[in-house]
Amino acid sequence: MLAVSAGCRSTGGAEPSPSPTPLDGEVSVCGLATVDQIQQTTGRQIPSFAINNNPDPPDHVSLWCAIGVAGSNDTGRFDLRVTTTYPRNIDSVPTGSTFEDVAAAPKAEPVTLDSVPGQGAVIPDNHSHAILVWSYPDTDTVATLRRVYPSGDSPVSFTQDVADLEDLFTLIGPAAPQAADGPAQRWSMYPTDPAPTP
Repeated sequence: MLAVSAGCRSTGGAEPSPSPTPLDGEVSVCGLATVDQIQQTTGRQIPSFAINNNPDPPDHVSLWCAIGVAGSNDTGRFDLRVTTTYPRNIDSVPTGSTFEDVAAAPKAEPVTLDSVPGQGAVIPDNHSHAILVWSYPDTDTVATLRRVYPSGDSPVSFTQDVADLEDLFTLIGPAAPQAADGPAQRWSMYPTDPAPTP
C-alpha cells in the first residue's frame, strides 16, 4: 500500500520539516491531467503520485493511480481505480458487484457529471467515507475514486468528500479509460526517490 504523508515533527526547538518540493506543473499524472490542473481543482499541492497499470487478465484493464496531496494526513490521498467488469476498492458491497449492484445499494446516490460520459453513483464505504463509482457507456469499464486517510478517520464531512470527488472526477474522469488502456506499467512513483530507504 502506498502511503504519502507530509507534516512536521517537533523535537524541542527544531524547525518544522520543509514542505515537499512540488512536481513540475506540466507533468502528466497517470495520463489523466497535469499536476497544475489537479492542483487547481483540489486546491492542494501535489508532491507525488504513483501509477500501476497491470492488466490481469491481459484482456482486461486495471489502472491504479494514487495522487498524493500536501497535508495528506489531514485531507487524505486520492485513489483512482479503473477496471474491467466490476468496480474495485469498495468494501461496503460484495466483491464482484457490478456497477448496477453498487448503484442499487441501499445508501447509494446517483451522480451526473455533464463532462464525463456514462453514469455514476456515490456510496459510503464501511467507514462512512465517500466512494464515487462510474460506469462508462458502450464498454464494461468502470472507475472508482476515493480518498484514503492515513488515520482512517475523515476530517471532512461526507457531503464535502462527495463534492471534492465529483470536482476531481469531472477533470480526470474523461481520460480514465484511455489512460487505463495505455502500456502496462508496474508500480512507479513520481518523483523517483534516488536513494530509497530500506
